[in-house]
Amino acid sequence: MIDFNYEHPVFGRGSGIFLHVSHHSPTAGCVSLPEADLLGILRWMRPGARILIGATHWLRSLKSR
Repeated sequence: MIDFNYEHPVFGRGSGIFLHVSHHSPTAGCVSLPEADLLGILRWMRPGARILIGATHWLRSLKSR
């Protein structure tokens, strides 16, 4: 789960953005991936790992920091 709407919760706005397997249909704001891709991420992750989601140009800019 991706932290969302925790500091000042808004009723009905959800409490997280979930990363899950794609069911080939739109999500309600979650991030979904094909099963093989999600399994690859889960195998890669270790405690303390962070997943960043953003525009490609912003993500690439982080490499130079």
